[in-house]
Amino acid sequence: MKISACVFPVLEKIDQAIASMHRYIEEAGAQKSDLIIFPEAALGGLNITGIYTQDSQNCLAMDSSEVKSLQQKAIQYSIGIGFGFLEKEKGCIYDSFVLFDKFGQIAVHYHRISRGWLPSEVTSNDYACGNTPGIADTIYGKIGVLICGDLFEPEILNCLIQAEPDFYLHIMARSFPCRDDFQKNWDEEEFPFYLNEYQKLGKPIMVCNCVEENAIEEERYCGGAWFIKGNRIINRMPLLQTGLLNVELLSE
Repeated sequence: MKISACVFPVLEKIDQAIASMHRYIEEAGAQKSDLIIFPEAALGGLNITGIYTQDSQNCLAMDSSEVKSLQQKAIQYSIGIGFGFLEKEKGCIYDSFVLFDKFGQIAVHYHRISRGWLPSEVTSNDYACGNTPGIADTIYGKIGVLICGDLFEPEILNCLIQAEPDFYLHIMARSFPCRDDFQKNWDEEEFPFYLNEYQKLGKPIMVCNCVEENAIEEERYCGGAWFIKGNRIINRMPLLQTGLLNVELLSE
């Protein structure tokens, strides 16, 4: 099974993000990928202010025209499409992931459990985290889903491990100081913490992050995509690049 992990640029305007996602989906379809995944909050971003009326403007419902357009792309290109987005459900804002299969059916719908996406001052009941691990039997196999800091929550990992998925998808919106030898620093000082957690999962893992290409600040969403199997990096995309990382997920 061929899967494409999209290192996706941070685009504040949802219409621009949708248009860009459509282009990457078309590219993955042309390359005969079975599944494409986008990072955490590819739609809506994670610039949470704690002001509900403001934050809700960056949220989408499952029945929104934008989400439905991605559902239609899945059918059009006969490709599974998974993406992170800020979701409004029953008045609450969630950090969510949804996967449409190639028939446009909802294969996975997960609300992030870990709270790292919420500023500490946010106490409103208008913001919510999930309580059910991201596990689903799909036409692509049994999938386990992690959103960013879920990876470092032992209770979440244990639940996923016990469910014995065939593979994992880990989507992130992860920043990192991009100065000096930032790629070397990431590879040698930061990513080993991730590899240590991936080793516990014991199954292939596809990872993708969002990227701020033209940010002035050193601390920025740093991008990167990785395919991990047997606690080895089988394939990767360097930091601060956009594009697709394509792998044969279950035959490497």
